Amino acid sequence: MNKLFTILALSIFSMNSFAQNISGNWIGILEIQGTELDFGFNLVKNGNNYKAIMNVPKKGLINTEVETTKVVDSTLTISHPILKMEYKGQLSQLNEFQGTITLAGNPFTMSLKRGKLEINRPQEPKPPFNYYSEDITFQNENDKISLAATLTLPKKEGDFPVAIIISGSGPHNRNGDMFGHKPYFVIADFLTKNGIAVLRFDERGVGESEGDFETATITDLSSDVKSAINYLKTERKLIPQK
Repeated sequence: MNKLFTILALSIFSMNSFAQNISGNWIGILEIQGTELDFGFNLVKNGNNYKAIMNVPKKGLINTEVETTKVVDSTLTISHPILKMEYKGQLSQLNEFQGTITLAGNPFTMSLKRGKLEINRPQEPKPPFNYYSEDITFQNENDKISLAATLTLPKKEGDFPVAIIISGSGPHNRNGDMFGHKPYFVIADFLTKNGIAVLRFDERGVGESEGDFETATITDLSSDVKSAINYLKTERKLIPQK
């Protein structure tokens, strides 16, 4: 009889685990040779399936979408073959996943508990700012598209040198978001605090800007920069340099 009750209890727990919504943030701490490596997974429910967003700050992985996420009964499997990473754990009665993470073929024991991994970005500027900032748009008249930007000035009006932040390869927004960092925002903040006005903009087809980045040529992108220059020449808050 006791054996029957045990089987029934385990069956009920398994059914509850399968039905439980595991959406949200989970944290795992991997200990390797005396050092700790923090993993954060945000599980997002999509119909009957899940997708996982992974954060491993010490490895520069921020908001990385995992290739495969599976939930079968009470077992969670998260794998990213390109990164040679797989986590497989079973939801326990303590409402945590107990399992193994495999990195480059090496297995390590790691549990996942409810919680959000705090990502410290001390270099990212925080308000209040001691300078003037305004979100604006300017037109590329040749291609008939509107480009969204942010203009920062040491003061609301004045005679300032001006810098335009021009993105490198690949589509970028005005802050240059990559791996959870905002390098163009950091640069603009530094320059503006040191007396230089800065215009940074979403490339065409990115963020709030119109157009199509995928089909754009170097000539098209150059014309966007020229349009930014033309906008600054007419900006009333700036007195043209002699």
